[in-house]
Amino acid sequence: ADGGLRDAVELDLQRLMRNDAPASWGYADAEGLAAYDPDLRGPLAVSFERQHRIGRFAAPGADEGRLGDRPPAFDDGEAEARWPANVGLEALALMPDGRLLAIRDAPGYVAPAYFVTSEGVATRIAFPKLGPYTPAGADMAPDGRLYVVARRFTNLGGFAAAVWSCAVDGDRIHDPEVLAEFPPSSRIDNAEGLSAWQDALGRTRLLIVTDDNRNLLQRTLLLDFVVIR
Repeated sequence: ADGGLRDAVELDLQRLMRNDAPASWGYADAEGLAAYDPDLRGPLAVSFERQHRIGRFAAPGADEGRLGDRPPAFDDGEAEARWPANVGLEALALMPDGRLLAIRDAPGYVAPAYFVTSEGVATRIAFPKLGPYTPAGADMAPDGRLYVVARRFTNLGGFAAAVWSCAVDGDRIHDPEVLAEFPPSSRIDNAEGLSAWQDALGRTRLLIVTDDNRNLLQRTLLLDFVVIR
């Protein structure tokens, strides 16, 4: 009655394919997902770490294509090979004009971000500071706002996370507003992805997924939130 999730069905999982064969782990460290069609059957864009790039898949299970003729240069001329293996394009969101927003999981409080055209041309942009957090997932909502889940980790406290809402005007992403913070005591765990949607009552809802990293001390969760502003 409230438009929330009630149950889940088993998904039809598809391997990430490269050259008509399953991609090796070092080449398939997928982080961000942007779907061009809500039913997930159409083109998909996926950002990867280790072999840093954005891949384009015509459909689930299809062979990987590239945006453009070569991997975009994402850091003002810095070669991809100089990026740390596990510090790449963590969040990916499809913008209303068809561009992709790619946000890098970089050390520090200012995350490099880029607009990427369908031809693979990447332009670095100024991205708001999100306090002591680094972005992990992002999505544009039907209400015109960009929502971002960001996280941090300390050896003593463990994982913490926060959810942010940002205004988008053309090439500008600005006025970040923190909607919720989850300290380590909340056990939100390792937040990895966010999807924004509108329920039957017209409210913006956010789904956040966490990753247990195959660690018995962590949990994989699917969290459902209603945005109240």
